[in-house]
Amino acid sequence: RRPPQEDRAQQLMDDLGLSQFADRIPTEISLGEQQRTGLARALILGPRLLLADEPTGHQDAVWGRGVLRTLRRAADAGTTSLVATHNEEVLKYVDRILAITDGELHEQTPAETARRDAH
Repeated sequence: RRPPQEDRAQQLMDDLGLSQFADRIPTEISLGEQQRTGLARALILGPRLLLADEPTGHQDAVWGRGVLRTLRRAADAGTTSLVATHNEEVLKYVDRILAITDGELHEQTPAETARRDAH
């Protein structure tokens, strides 16, 4: 029987479309694949907190949603993710929105965020 971390790693690789790259080195895969690999590695042990800077930045639309679904599942399993992004698709997957405006941090509702972005 494999250790639970190996099972978890395999599940994350499957979820993030990385299984076929398991034996590759980073220079042999794309930036998006490298980014998803980093996310999988960060989530293997089920951290309480994950910091993610533009986690969908090098993803196409399909894999961007895959990354967001993976972060949502991690949140449902108890991992808090603090995500810095300009990707509005992220708003569909979050519980809270914290925005920095003029150097000040404040909480926003999705409606406030939509109004702000409409201007």
